[in-house]
Amino acid sequence: EIYSLNAEKIATLRVGDGIEFSANQNIARWDARNKRGQLVASGTYVIVVRSTLGTTVKKMTIVH
Repeated sequence: EIYSLNAEKIATLRVGDGIEFSANQNIARWDARNKRGQLVASGTYVIVVRSTLGTTVKKMTIVH
C-alpha cells in the first residue's frame, strides 16, 4: 500500500499488479498513479509492505 504523508491511501499493489518475485529479492514497481489512474504529485510517500514474514514501512520521494 502507498500512502501520502497525511495518511491518505494512494494505491494498493498486489501480486501480479506491479509486484514481481525473484529467487532472492522482491521487487515492486509502481507507475506513480493513484487508484483513479492519475499521476501523483511530486512529494514524499509512505510504502507499507505486508507479508507472512511481517510488515515493513519505508518512505520514497517522487520527483517529476
